[in-house]
Amino acid sequence: MVECWAVNITEEGRRKLGLSLAVLNFICAIPSFAVVGLGAYIKMALDRKLHLIEAYKNDSLPYLLIAAGVISAIINIFGGKMCLDSSNSETRNRFRSLLLPYIIIMSVVMVTVVAGGIMCFTEISSLHDSFRTGLFSALKKYKSDLYMKSEIDSLQTKYQCCGSEYYTDWFAVSWVDETYLNMESQNVKSKLTGGEYLNDDVPFSCCNINTPRPCIHHHVHDNDRHYNYDYRTLVTLYKTGCRDALMDFYGDTVLTNSGIATLITCGLQLFLVVGVRYLQTSINTAVDTGDPEATSLGYFLYIPSGDKEKPGKDVKIKTKKKKKDKTSDEEEAVNEVGLSSEFEEADETTPLRKGKPEMELEESDF
Repeated sequence: MVECWAVNITEEGRRKLGLSLAVLNFICAIPSFAVVGLGAYIKMALDRKLHLIEAYKNDSLPYLLIAAGVISAIINIFGGKMCLDSSNSETRNRFRSLLLPYIIIMSVVMVTVVAGGIMCFTEISSLHDSFRTGLFSALKKYKSDLYMKSEIDSLQTKYQCCGSEYYTDWFAVSWVDETYLNMESQNVKSKLTGGEYLNDDVPFSCCNINTPRPCIHHHVHDNDRHYNYDYRTLVTLYKTGCRDALMDFYGDTVLTNSGIATLITCGLQLFLVVGVRYLQTSINTAVDTGDPEATSLGYFLYIPSGDKEKPGKDVKIKTKKKKKDKTSDEEEAVNEVGLSSEFEEADETTPLRKGKPEMELEESDF
């Protein structure tokens, strides 16, 4: 039998450990509820931009975090009560048999939380690709879908971005409805490509409010049309693409921070599981010795090594061995005394036997 990372824990140590774990359980319930909130927030945040996300399934991550957070919070509250009762020898038997199931269930939940935290980071690349294709599709609907037009204008104004990758994305999109174009104009006809009007124009929502010059969002790359203007040095538009702006928020702010917070929560749960394991093994070892309040061995892992002995019975075995050693010593002492007495009797009888012939010889002489 091999106990890994074993320590001797006194009754006072078990009391303090139980109280500390109870407090930690109640504290861990708070970040567990925070994980639930993060899952709900990710769900709502992505749903608000779902029309800009193409071929992205966002249900698995939020629901995983919500489920793991709820289960973890419930177990933390119940575990706090168990550890509180386990700190007292008089109430310890109430939940003693449930400590090991608690450790197993908490370990499974902890693995689930870790998976959710890792998914927060892996979903960033998937979300990045989905925003790229989704934004291009949204730009094409700008002139025909009033709702999408409003969403794109709101997005570019709020996040101070323009286009999907860069403001020049609008140059490749026919975003002006033909109703508002003079199709008889030679200038308009010269801009038609495949029946669609394409020009170096962008919507007004791309205008950078921090530039002193009035916004130039038509014929952006035509320096001759504007006085004292060179688009290569001073453009009055936002230069950040909306995909990068959205990823800065949803990727770096939402998913990254959620992943970090989730993994920190998992670290607290891991510390909690290890502590409860030491408390559980120490209690069981003390009970197996026959004295629930005795100093006993607490360990993290128990690896059998061929012997069928349990850790809790080591003290009994050692006591029995000591008793056997004492009895064997006493038996040896008695045997030594018996042997010495026999030798003494032999010494006493030997001279008498030797003396008899001498007497007989003396009588024969007469």
